[in-house]
Amino acid sequence: MKPFNTHFNMLTLFLACILNVKGQAPNNPILWLDAAVGISQNASNQVSEWKSKNNQYKAFQDVAANQATYIPSSIGNLPAVRFNGSNSFMEASSVFPVAKDYTVVIVSQAFGPSQNIVGGNSRTIWMAGTTTPTMLHNGDFANQVKSSIDPGIEPSIVIAQYRNQNQQGQFYVNSLFADSAYCPQNLDSSIFLSAYQKCCFFNGDISEIMIYDRIISSQERIALENYLFNKYKINKPGFVDSTFSIIPKNYELLPRDQNNQAVIKIAGFINKIPFDSVKCTIYKNNLPYLSSTKSLQFLNGKASIIFNPMIEAGLHEYKLEIHVLQQKKDSLIKIVDHIVCGDVFIITGQSNSIFGGTNLSNTYCRTFGKNYSFNKADTAWRIASAAGYGGGPDIGAWGMFMANHLIDSFQIPICIMNGGVGGTAIEQHQRNDITPYEPNSIYGSLNYRMLISGLSNYVKGIFWYQGESNSSNLYFENFRALYQDWLQDYPNIKKVYVIQIHHGCGAGDHNKVRDIQRKLPESFPLISLMSTMALPGHDGCHYNLDGYSSLGDRMYYLVARDFYGMSPSIEIDAPNIQKAYYTSKQFDEIAILFAPNTQGIKIQNDSIIGLYNISAKDYLYLDHLPKKIKSLRINKDTLFAKLTTPALVKTISYLPEINYLDTALVYQGPYITNLNGVGALTFYDVPVDLELNTNIVYIQSNNQITTQPNPINGDQLGSLRFNSAFDLNDAQIYYYSLNGTLCYQGTLISNGPSQYGIQASSIIHEIPSGLLIYQISNSKGSYFGKMLVN
Repeated sequence: MKPFNTHFNMLTLFLACILNVKGQAPNNPILWLDAAVGISQNASNQVSEWKSKNNQYKAFQDVAANQATYIPSSIGNLPAVRFNGSNSFMEASSVFPVAKDYTVVIVSQAFGPSQNIVGGNSRTIWMAGTTTPTMLHNGDFANQVKSSIDPGIEPSIVIAQYRNQNQQGQFYVNSLFADSAYCPQNLDSSIFLSAYQKCCFFNGDISEIMIYDRIISSQERIALENYLFNKYKINKPGFVDSTFSIIPKNYELLPRDQNNQAVIKIAGFINKIPFDSVKCTIYKNNLPYLSSTKSLQFLNGKASIIFNPMIEAGLHEYKLEIHVLQQKKDSLIKIVDHIVCGDVFIITGQSNSIFGGTNLSNTYCRTFGKNYSFNKADTAWRIASAAGYGGGPDIGAWGMFMANHLIDSFQIPICIMNGGVGGTAIEQHQRNDITPYEPNSIYGSLNYRMLISGLSNYVKGIFWYQGESNSSNLYFENFRALYQDWLQDYPNIKKVYVIQIHHGCGAGDHNKVRDIQRKLPESFPLISLMSTMALPGHDGCHYNLDGYSSLGDRMYYLVARDFYGMSPSIEIDAPNIQKAYYTSKQFDEIAILFAPNTQGIKIQNDSIIGLYNISAKDYLYLDHLPKKIKSLRINKDTLFAKLTTPALVKTISYLPEINYLDTALVYQGPYITNLNGVGALTFYDVPVDLELNTNIVYIQSNNQITTQPNPINGDQLGSLRFNSAFDLNDAQIYYYSLNGTLCYQGTLISNGPSQYGIQASSIIHEIPSGLLIYQISNSKGSYFGKMLVN
């Protein structure tokens, strides 16, 4: 982010002219080291002490092997302290400003690729193995501030400033503004010269260091720069007056198009200068990639700068440089680094959508602005984090785990924009239709970031994990409003992933909230569901990292299938009840049919909790009453519940609100899952039919499946023909007796338009005469019908 534009730069130059030409240093630095004074050295010019020029503080090194060398004539023929880049450093008084603004002024000259100039135990101004000044706080290497100007091996004046209120660091190099970006708060008061944690040393001369516990004003900075330019005879840089109206920012992710590419849009103008052309160079992973040069055509003293280079998506970082040229003159006027090209997703909801706690990071996982910030200035691109629990660049732990899987598997950078806020109800997530882009609400804060980043039209999918702070009252209506707003503000989304909340957190009738969530796909076509049942590490409300990691895995598989063409060999969808029905007129067994059902379901083993044997059968409730089921058995996608006593019940429900029966312990299983361990979605008050209801609601309302012939002899099932208006090719067909026994199965193949037959078949059990139920299953669902067997 560049908070200072060209007009401001022109003003500061004007102010510099009206100040004392020699300038002056601002008053009261908390540490002022000038190599011309306060140096204690031995006969070999090894420096043991360097006293502050204005107070009692000092830097020191008592170990002779680690001492730097005093150089009487260095930058501007003035003294300097020379550090050898291998082991020389000094420790200073621990007075570096903590949780405050600061300004650090350094006059130095690197002799080549170097490391730390003014460091500490977790904070440093360093060069990171280059000659480019860089700011690091709290050891957070993912959120450093890097100067856009590299002084190389020339003497330079580097000014690093940090504004604690909005956590922004910025650089000036030889009086030129050299970019700003987010950097976490500094909590380290220690100071080392030429070291970070007493290692990784500077290779060069340091002539002067000033540290202030404030941001010096622009007037003070200009005067100070003039003072140092004159004192050390450092040439002022030439000034090129340019303005860019469109150009990427450092660490920006550009969304890729259908051709796996993105255009870097560059537009601006330059005022009349002694240059005749402008060049744009793109580097890919620090190697030259593209270059284009155009003549400058001046009209009324201005010339346009327009470039539109194309970059490829992938695990590549791009850097762009803009130079103005004339014969052998070459002036660098703009650098933007760490640009990537990839895909964009949104995560939002309440605490389980944003909670973190992991240091896992990835340079190709990006975000923009700060989670739930009301500040319009919070618009820096940065590497995403999951270390915190909201705010800053946090995207949440499971979001980070999911993004890392996607990046590793498909070699595509990922941007996650997280709008989640802990402890919030769905009502608090609604859009203010009068001011939808004002960042003074949860929705507005996210929507503003999406607008300013230019990503609103490129969101592929939205993840919604919320509900613990709600009852069922108007939950569906509020979700519908939110869903419709998403479609309006992010018009190209292809999927909305709703994560059914876990039982046990917050207050209210969450049985009903979870069931509303379970049935959302019936009303909204873009929705896919995921269950949180059977996740590890649940504490009654949130999860440990194992839990968030497992949820990240579950969401990764859905996204990989839906957007990246992966065909998983395992079942990845959460089983969802389709219907419940009695299997006999004795009313002693209920069949519960689940879908998706390509592989089947299973039940986790019983467990012992204290004095209690915990069995999943006791947490299937008949008319809200537990412990009415004697045993459970499974046949592929159907769970059969044998009743303790035959009874005619109206409804069946699955899982309690919070605790094990008769205890205060939070329920942690056993669960019903698919064969891959993904928990079945909980359900509430599902009607129990007196028999298998074959009045199926198909994908299209007027579609039907008819069979020929019907009735049929049992030994002729393989010759059946099916007519269907929708695609059944390669679907599986199963025949069940009324008691749920699988008798026969096969695979459907096309015999012509809308006509199907059975390709391969096998008899599983003896086929009874009478009514037979058939089920046809494919990736879109299950379809049922009745057959009469003679």
